[in-house]
Amino acid sequence: EEEGLSGIKLYKGETLLELTERWRLLYKKLLDDETEDFDLTKIPDVPR
Repeated sequence: EEEGLSGIKLYKGETLLELTERWRLLYKKLLDDETEDFDLTKIPDVPR
């Protein structure tokens, strides 16, 4: 049985649709519309 792209299982059962939506939201949150650059200051520091 063939699966559509949204039925492909990725890491921990995530679908391709979920992966795409997650990256779309990250892109939207990090992109500065005025400069068209990514604002990396919005990414919190990861403690070591």
